[in-house]
Order: sequence, then C-alpha cells, then structure tokens
Amino acid sequence: MKMCIVILVLLLAGSVQAATLTVCHSGCEYSSIQAAIDAANAGDTVEVHSGGYNEQASVIKDIALKGIDTGGGVPVVKIIALCGHSESVISDIKSCVIKSDCSDNSGSSITCPGLSGKGDVVNNKYLKTPQNTEVEKEVQNVLQSLNDTLSNLQNIHDNTQKSLTQYKTPTKLAGSTQSATITVCPSGCDYTDIQAAVNAAHPGDEISVYIGTFNKVVFDKTLTLHGSRTGIINDISECPSIKTIYKCGYKINMTGTWCGLGKIVDACVTPTCSQCAGTEDVVTDFRVKTPQHAEAEQVLQNTLQEINEEVTWNDKGAALYNQGKYDEAIKCYNEAIKINPHYAPAWYNKGNVLNSQGKYDEAIECYDEAIGLNPQLVDAWGNKGSALNSQGKYDEAIQACDKAIDLNPQYAMAWNNKGAALYNQGKYDEAIECYNEAIKINPQYALALTNKGVVLYSEGKYDEAIQALDTAIKINPQYADAWHNKGVALESLGCNVEAQQAYAKAKELGYTG
Repeated sequence: MKMCIVILVLLLAGSVQAATLTVCHSGCEYSSIQAAIDAANAGDTVEVHSGGYNEQASVIKDIALKGIDTGGGVPVVKIIALCGHSESVISDIKSCVIKSDCSDNSGSSITCPGLSGKGDVVNNKYLKTPQNTEVEKEVQNVLQSLNDTLSNLQNIHDNTQKSLTQYKTPTKLAGSTQSATITVCPSGCDYTDIQAAVNAAHPGDEISVYIGTFNKVVFDKTLTLHGSRTGIINDISECPSIKTIYKCGYKINMTGTWCGLGKIVDACVTPTCSQCAGTEDVVTDFRVKTPQHAEAEQVLQNTLQEINEEVTWNDKGAALYNQGKYDEAIKCYNEAIKINPHYAPAWYNKGNVLNSQGKYDEAIECYDEAIGLNPQLVDAWGNKGSALNSQGKYDEAIQACDKAIDLNPQYAMAWNNKGAALYNQGKYDEAIECYNEAIKINPQYALALTNKGVVLYSEGKYDEAIQALDTAIKINPQYADAWHNKGVALESLGCNVEAQQAYAKAKELGYTG
C-alpha cells in the first residue's frame, strides 16, 4: 500500500468535538449553508466564505454562523431563520434574519442587521452577489434619476393644475409663428375629439386633453400632447387616456398627466396584431412616461434582466456541479459568460469544473480570466495553484498560492495547497511548515492534518504520522483517506491487524484509491 495525498478540500462529515465547517461555492467542505448546519454538532462553527447564497438557512441547533471575507466581500445570504436562537450566533454575514420557531411562517418577525437600508435587503428571486455590487449601484442610480424626473413632472402638473372652466384657448394671430393651445374635452372646449384637434393644429401647437378615453390618434405634424386632470384628484375617470398613438415619424412631446397611454407606434398604418387595441395594453399610471423615459426604462429592464439571467445560469451551474453533472454545468457557465463576459464568478466556477475533469490547461485559462476581472478573487488564485500542482508545475503552483496568501494570510486552503506543491518537490520540512500554518488557522482542518501525516510518513516518522492521522479521524470519522493512510503507517510499523482494520474502514467509507 502507499500513502495518498489530497490537494483540494474534500467534503467532511460531522465531527465528534467542536469543529469548524467551511462553506463556499467551490473548494470547501460544503457548498450549501444548510447542508453544513445539518452536518454540524452543537458548539461547532460554520464559516461562510465570500459570495452570494440564494437559500434560506435555518439555524436549528446551537452553532455559530460566521462570515469569512476571502477576497469577494462579506458573504450575502438570502434568508437566515433563527429557530429560537439569538442573533448573536451570526457574525460578519449580510442577510435578512427571520426570528421564528420554524414550525411555520406565522408570527415570524424579520430584521436585517448590518444592512444600510431596504435597498440592501436580499428579497427577490435572484440573489445579487458582491461581484454584482457595482452594476447594481449603477442600476439604482438610473432608477433614482427616472423617479426624480417623473416626480418633477408631477410637481409641474400640480403647480399648474386648473379646473375645466378656467381654460380658454389663446387667440392665435393670423400669419404669426406663435404656437397655440387647443383644448379637447366632452363639452366646452375647442374640440371633442383628439384627431379633429390634430388635423386643425399647426406644427408646434399644444393640444391639451381633458376627460375622455380615445381609441387612437394619428399625427401628421410635430405637436405637444398635454394630459390634464380636472375635478377630484383621486378619481381616475377625471383624466384622459389614449389606447394607440401613431407618430408617423413626427416628434410628439407627451406631457402632463394621463390615466392611460397604450401603444405608441412610429408607423402610420394600424398594426395587424390582435391585441393592440385591447384594454390590457393601456398603462394605468398617473405619471406620464415620455418616449425618452420609456427608452431609459427599457435599457434599465434589460440590464436588470441580464443581471438576473447571468446569476441564474451561474447558480444552476453550481447545482449541477455539486451533482457531478460536469458537462451540463459547463453549459450553464457558458450561458452566463455569453450574457456577461465580465462576470468573474462564472469564469471561476467553470474553471473548477474543468479542474475536476482533469482539464488543467482549460481550467487555468478560466482562472486567469476570473483573476483578470477581479485580481482580489483569492479562491481563483488558490485553485489555480491546485491545477498547476496537478500538472507538475510546482514553482508556478507555489507562486499562485503565495498570491492567495498575500491577499488573505488566513486562507488555510492556500497554505495546504502550497504544502502539497512543496511535498511534491521533496521539500518536506517546508511542506510541514505550510500544513502547520493551515492547522494553526483552522485546528479542525482534517485535510491539512492528513497531508501532514503523509509528509511525516515519507520522513519515516510513523508514530507522528499516525498521531496526525488520528487527529484528522477524530475531527472527521468519515474521512476515508485518513483511515487508509493510517493503515499504511500501521503496516510499516508491523501492526498488521490494526492496519487491516484501518483499510477495511477506509473501504467501508468508499475509498477506491
């Protein structure tokens, strides 16, 4: 038998003493917070690394839930349900917290500790990860600008509001270039129909429309169409509506207040679609939306949709990856990248899939793309080091791990992976130093303890190797590699019965190496 060394973090089961369980999208013991909580024992700590977690995690036992900034910011969790526990069990995590007995949702109270305002609350279908923060801020700025503009339009209307009896059409001088205002209402105005007013108007005139619902209007000149409210403010029947407007290539300035504005068509012919004239197309909004606002809002909606779509594809890819469906996961990450080539998480996660498939060159290319977009993405540096190590490029692997350590000296996995590269170079003492650093950062790091045992075995220090492996097994009794390696060390000491027992346990737990 020979010892086996594991480079990447493996899934760990529950421990028999206070332990630390790690959660991240790739390379940790768990990819789901709830899965880590379910596996934890009372007194354990669940560390959640940077990233967005689109899940509700229910704290159903006495544990600590701690956020770890691994270079991507404070982790964001959609909802954390405290099932009879205090908020003090949560630290350095941005989330909406539900206090409940968790038997149902009735009577639950919701608070959002650490959030700067309701705009930061993760309460929609698609979780916004820290990588989306900059884009989301731009979107919020666009929304604020639109709201300010619409509010100004409403204020202008309110300040100039007049009753129907106060309006009188200004006299237009013959042959002058002065623009006129033409009024439209059921009675007492210049016209009772918008189309008649348009036909009579001169270019540049304003047509003020009061009460009434009009099916369509066709323009043959540039005009201003102003909607005016009259009578009781809250009665929507006291303001005008138009179902379909045909601009015919002319610039039509829409101002004022409208109960409904439906289709605005550039052409002069009636559309053939069967739904264009339906009441479902009427926009019931007291604030007028000019064509300029409509275009801005469309850009905004497209941006929001792309954000949602890229995150959705990325999350779907992560779910498929965790199921071992690597090819399907790759397709999802490719879709996310197609939508937004600058979305670093998709590049990083695609690299992890390729790394798991042994396609190291392609994996490194993806990690480099992610690092180029976000040089502070510490996980990408760490896993790039793992891929380089698998290629036998130990010096480059060490450099990548060192970069991860520079970004986060408390990044235990980077210390572990650096130790693996040094071990492969035969630099056992330096490898031991790296594993000791990883264990110092996380005393419950069973993988680093197992790898330390491998190095000690290679140095002929069998008793010390067994001691390290026993500690790893105590932390995670389900760790098949640790049981196998203990068997190898026992066999080298001549303890054949104990060795066979260790081998049998490893095989029982699924060891196939």
